[in-house]
Amino acid sequence: MRLASVLFASLLATSLIAAALVVRAKTPDLMVELSRLPGEVHDPATGERANHGFTPNGDGKRDAAHFTLFIRDDEPHATVAIVGPFLRKVRTLAKDVPLEKDQPVTYKWNGQTNSGKLAPPGNYRIEVILPTLDRDVVFPRRIALIRR
Repeated sequence: MRLASVLFASLLATSLIAAALVVRAKTPDLMVELSRLPGEVHDPATGERANHGFTPNGDGKRDAAHFTLFIRDDEPHATVAIVGPFLRKVRTLAKDVPLEKDQPVTYKWNGQTNSGKLAPPGNYRIEVILPTLDRDVVFPRRIALIRR
């Protein structure tokens, strides 16, 4: 009985590893590099970044968030957007745009929603949709929008 349990556990572990490798092989890498945001401070002691946010109030200081992204495979019909809480789309920055393999593309968000109004203060993230590659990615690093 013990041998059967060990064999079953080994077979299960091998199957899970094989499945993970197949999924990994078929899933394109999306590399999203987020450039330093306005108001972001790098702490050399810890190596961490503290984001004091950006303040799109028209004073010419920290009025926009800039970021750069690139992907590892060509995508002729990408969408780049800003999402808020519960991954609700706040602003579409680019729709149906080609992204070329390993070619950096820079976008800027001025804090406005699709309707042209200023988004409420809070944390936002970048969403990249790659329909041809059947992949959607939300970048985990947050962009803090602060009203001042």
